[in-house]
Amino acid sequence: MATQQLEAYNTITLPAGGDLTGAQFKLVKISSGAVVLCGAGEHAIGVRVNKPNTGEAASVQIGGIAKVQADAALATTGTKIMSSADGQAAAATSTNHVIGMTVTTAGAAADLVEVLLAPPPHGILA
Repeated sequence: MATQQLEAYNTITLPAGGDLTGAQFKLVKISSGAVVLCGAGEHAIGVRVNKPNTGEAASVQIGGIAKVQADAALATTGTKIMSSADGQAAAATSTNHVIGMTVTTAGAAADLVEVLLAPPPHGILA
């Protein structure tokens, strides 16, 4: 059952800092006032929900339950999530920044998993 929430208060719009047309449902951060993909364990602000090219409006879901592309199988709900090297959802380690917690599971890499977003500084601590 899809539970993604896209109410206006859960989404912000900023310019894309590069070609993000192939990276929908991945974790992003802000760099120089633009949205770019997160690297491994970086502070994510949310999940990109559209497919913008450089300079176009990038919609980023920053709260609620979001669909995120998994980096690998995530077999347990309640798993704390961080960004992988390419912005996918990965099981958090104690030394990285947590963006949220899984609500559903992912059977394999590239599957969509539902994540309750709780970005820093008020997020779910690792």
